[in-house]
Amino acid sequence: MISMKATNIFCFMAGFLLMFGCAPDYVTPNGYVNYFNETSNGLIKEQCFEQLQFKAAVVTNSLLAIKRSLGNEERIASNLKQIENLTYFVFKIHSNKKSDPFLEGAKTREEYAMRMQYANTGIQKDFKLEYNQTTIDCRVVIFEPARNLSEEQTFSLVFDDLKLSEVVLSDVKLIYDDKLFGLGVMKFNFKKESIKAIPNLKL
Repeated sequence: MISMKATNIFCFMAGFLLMFGCAPDYVTPNGYVNYFNETSNGLIKEQCFEQLQFKAAVVTNSLLAIKRSLGNEERIASNLKQIENLTYFVFKIHSNKKSDPFLEGAKTREEYAMRMQYANTGIQKDFKLEYNQTTIDCRVVIFEPARNLSEEQTFSLVFDDLKLSEVVLSDVKLIYDDKLFGLGVMKFNFKKESIKAIPNLKL
């Protein structure tokens, strides 16, 4: 027969696990943004080559809608409707030299200018996704040039909808074939479990 003391301990532990054992299913807009800022959630991947760092991050429709709303929660729902049915990533190239990474190894201004032009017009074909045994081409790349003002160059990547909000069928692998610096193919693997753990947005 279980004693009253043992029963009380069991109830306390069960309550404790319910409170702290699982991540919340729904979070507020601020909590949602904070979740994506955590480097431990598996949604940010990085590769380094000497002075250069290449970083890829998963960006959900909800996160984009929050950022576009500029703090106005009433606009989040309407923003979501405008960007649904697509899959997004942010890709950044960072220099440890505290200067524009496109300057790395560039011997002339012409070489730098060629990198800028390629980033604007040619880099889209260098990005692909591997998901559920399928290779998916990048639809759009939006380049946000630093223009010598930052040690980071940023690209927003748009792919066809993987429907990750409904079911995650496999890991998602972002593939980048670097032509800017001649570094070759890089693969950024986002685990299925990390994507499934993304909380829902509470509006």
